[in-house]
Amino acid sequence: MTAHFNRNIYQPLFFLLLISLIPSKLMAQANQHMTVEDIKGKRIYPIIYNHYKDIIPAYDQVEGYRRTSLKQMAQYFRTKQANNLPARFLFYTDQDPQLTQLALAWATVAAHYFKIKQVSFYAASETGGSIDHETIKVLEKMGFIAYKDEYGRPIYQLHYGYQQAPLKITSLRPNEKGVPHQDFCTVILDNSSPYLKGADRVIHLPYEDRQVENLTLANQRISTEMFLLFKHLRD
Repeated sequence: MTAHFNRNIYQPLFFLLLISLIPSKLMAQANQHMTVEDIKGKRIYPIIYNHYKDIIPAYDQVEGYRRTSLKQMAQYFRTKQANNLPARFLFYTDQDPQLTQLALAWATVAAHYFKIKQVSFYAASETGGSIDHETIKVLEKMGFIAYKDEYGRPIYQLHYGYQQAPLKITSLRPNEKGVPHQDFCTVILDNSSPYLKGADRVIHLPYEDRQVENLTLANQRISTEMFLLFKHLRD
């Protein structure tokens, strides 16, 4: 007697097997149907949005001198806006490119979340070099989805929001293509004092050595301050 199998029985099992092979990180980001109360959250992935909500209480812990630097960045943006000009910020360190990469990522997300227009961000360090893989891992834990471009110099595409072009992040020196050479604000994230030709404003926002050594700590501080900055601009 020939056995006859009903294919319809196995289709649900095949579907469940297929779902189980999809990385949980991508499944978490795939939910675009957020609650009505969190409409703004649709602009960024849920895990990143949850991180933003978690760091709101830390706003009050930002020291006064750092608030002064953030206000200077806000003033620079508003001055450019008043003259209908784009504001361009170059995050710079001498030896610690991972700080500039974190700042670039979080400034981009915060500006997008708060709908701040006519602003762009860049990252450069004197050492240049390659992308720090630990930095990418830290950002992935925060909800970013990273893809590496294998052609030429390593470039990562960081996805952070729905229907939003990814942020392309690489490691550049100040004199290279892809970095502004005039009409920009340099934000120095270490204790160096570079002369970057073409900058029309220099602002110091240095991070401590212990924060450089602990990227999780640095990420927490940088993300808090970037969201605080652009919340201030929105309000």
